[in-house]
Amino acid sequence: MESAEDTLLDRELRGFDTSWVRNILYEAEWRINCTCDDSAASGVVDRLKEALKLEDPPGARTQDHDGSFAPSTGVFFLKLDRSTDQLLAREWPWRVKPTFLEPIDDPVRMVTYLQDLCWSDVNRCGRDNRKELNLAISVIARLVLRGGQAGYVSGPGFQPVFERFVRDWQDPKTGFFGVTYLLEGGTEISTNDLSLTFHMARYVPHL
Repeated sequence: MESAEDTLLDRELRGFDTSWVRNILYEAEWRINCTCDDSAASGVVDRLKEALKLEDPPGARTQDHDGSFAPSTGVFFLKLDRSTDQLLAREWPWRVKPTFLEPIDDPVRMVTYLQDLCWSDVNRCGRDNRKELNLAISVIARLVLRGGQAGYVSGPGFQPVFERFVRDWQDPKTGFFGVTYLLEGGTEISTNDLSLTFHMARYVPHL
């Protein structure tokens, strides 16, 4: 992983577009650091090794079949994060519409997705949701408040539902936002996360 980062940094310093390979690197880092799926982690590391061998990989402007700008990964929140600039643009002039937004293209589904990420039972589910929540909500917050994009995550129902979710999520004592971890025996640990709190203070300041 360290050698992959060094290789990409060297290529970037020489002016090469490394977005295709970086998307795979980000997926590898997430699977290794935040999940217990060894098979999937090994698989994406193998894909990373092969991607590093490509002499002319697709560039940052390459869309996949569902309109995201992260064609080298199938992970939803990474597609969301890596398409941030395009999603927050005034219009969507690109060839393929962002159909990858369909999992959150309903106020109830959107909030349910975010609520499910606000807790982590690593022992039972094999995943720490904090990174996904951090990246996803920073895009979703801005997308909702700007009225969606290309007909997705738009409509009058999204903003009030999202704002209610944010108010319910905030710790009333500290004002911070975080993830609740479920431990063996039913113990819960609620975190005060500076990065998550920054995103809410930055993108939803009126709440």
